Amino acid sequence: MPLGYIIALIIVGLALVGLIVGGILAFNRMKRTMKQATTVQDTIQDQLNHFTHESDILTDRVQTIQERVEGLTSRFQESQQHFTVLSQQTTEFGQSLSDLKGQSSEVSKFFAERAKYTVKTEIPLKAERMKKVTQKTVAKQKNRYRQ
Repeated sequence: MPLGYIIALIIVGLALVGLIVGGILAFNRMKRTMKQATTVQDTIQDQLNHFTHESDILTDRVQTIQERVEGLTSRFQESQQHFTVLSQQTTEFGQSLSDLKGQSSEVSKFFAERAKYTVKTEIPLKAERMKKVTQKTVAKQKNRYRQ
């Protein structure tokens, strides 16, 4: 075998050994890089899960606050309706008081005339009846004691 051929085989052998060693070294570096990539991917997934959980909690809180706002809004509307009814009733009451104030002189005049009539007519009649009843009662009592 010629010397050039042997040198070429040695070079090819060394190249193969160099490729294998380079491949092993590259594999070891890639293995570390892949482990780090897996670690980073796990960290990213954990962070994603954490922030998704936080987002769900905040969404629930916002929903609860919205429900409270809706409840307060409905209560406010009911209170506003009650206040409107109250103000209408107050207005009607004020009008009634004004009407009563306007008619108070007529009403007091009516009661005064009625009282005057009662004093003039009914009281003397009642007094006369009481007088008769008293006389009859006294007469009955005298008759009992005499017997």
